[in-house]
Amino acid sequence: MADSAIAAWGALLDRSVEQIAAASQDARTFDRELIIKVSDVWDNNTYPFVRAALARGARREELAAEGMRWMADLGSERRAWVLEQLRVSGYDLELPPPSYLEGVHGRDYAGRIMPTQDPLTAEVAARIRNDYVLTTAAVSTLVVERSGTRLRGRLLLVLERRYVLDAADIPPAELDLRFDGITDVRFDLDDSDGVTIDPAAALTIGQNGLIRAARATAWIHDSHWHLSDAGRAADARTSAKIWRPVPPPSAGRALGGAARVAGAVLHWAMLEIRMVRYPHHADRAPVHRIAQVLAGAGSAIVAAGARRWGREAAFRRLVQQWITLGGDELAEVFRHVLLDLAQDEHEQPSVRRLARELAPDAADEIAPRTAEAPGEVVLVCYSARQDPHPRAVVIQSAVPEGTRWVLCGSEIEDPHHVAIAVRADSITVGLG
Repeated sequence: MADSAIAAWGALLDRSVEQIAAASQDARTFDRELIIKVSDVWDNNTYPFVRAALARGARREELAAEGMRWMADLGSERRAWVLEQLRVSGYDLELPPPSYLEGVHGRDYAGRIMPTQDPLTAEVAARIRNDYVLTTAAVSTLVVERSGTRLRGRLLLVLERRYVLDAADIPPAELDLRFDGITDVRFDLDDSDGVTIDPAAALTIGQNGLIRAARATAWIHDSHWHLSDAGRAADARTSAKIWRPVPPPSAGRALGGAARVAGAVLHWAMLEIRMVRYPHHADRAPVHRIAQVLAGAGSAIVAAGARRWGREAAFRRLVQQWITLGGDELAEVFRHVLLDLAQDEHEQPSVRRLARELAPDAADEIAPRTAEAPGEVVLVCYSARQDPHPRAVVIQSAVPEGTRWVLCGSEIEDPHHVAIAVRADSITVGLG
């Protein structure tokens, strides 16, 4: 690698925070999928990044190159994202060839063939109809949401199997359909039994319901898929070798002092942001504020780790800066993560002591946001929860708050009637 690997990795973190900030700036174009994807990247990569930033000489570059290689080695989509963000950040780096198997069915730890997520083609639709009964399919989850400037959706269906099982009391299979570029939705809970799959990224629900989109993918969730016709065919053409992913670089307990505290705060921040994966948390996670506070965190950590003297003080100042920028809005969450670290008996005494010193004082609880003006529905999630949980509908709306549009969520449990529609890029919900 001609460019500095550690500088590139820091720039990649900076770019990630920029993407999250942009995707959460305006609730009318809140891109939940992008936010989830980017924050998820740093779950297993935050501590290796900080560890690499602390290393000296050639070891620093070696750890950074190893870390970025692992970060990119989780599928073609992840690899493409890493390379694209590096280029946007001004780094033209080459990565080693991927170790994952592209376009090949994997096997679980018992050697059983596993299904893959595939574009919804005529062939894929035919395989699904051959192995599962679609006429009795029941809607488990339906999500329709605005992602940036387009509409996306997810439909999770509970299916009966056509093939014979080798055991009793097996949970039903599920068909996970993802739609991108949705143009039309009609869903009525009272008319939602059975589906018909059209390989042209369209699906009929019940008698009058439908979903149309530019693209769709299908993924079977079935622990016994290896016994289906499609599973047996895939098994016959797939190597018996069980591919194992390369384990992630070492975790955070190898760190110490203020660098360990900074890594813990950064790791917590990404996990907190990733909470938007649950629709009812989309308005609760302070995504945009966290991204504002962490702007430039990657470059700052690289610079602090490079210091010959005063490195401990530099990392301490960085954490203090984040807490100050977070203000009252983030004081309680910073306090939570730091006190959690301070109470961890497995941590070094110096780390526990510093975390306790840096924890801000308890802040007043911020009142939940309530809509003061009509909003635009940007997400609706219907979930037929299993007992003892009732079915529920989550609605997230973009509402004006001063000069910004922010998310305001509500959850309705056990509605008698649910109707969801998309027309002219507008999402409407009817409840009764």
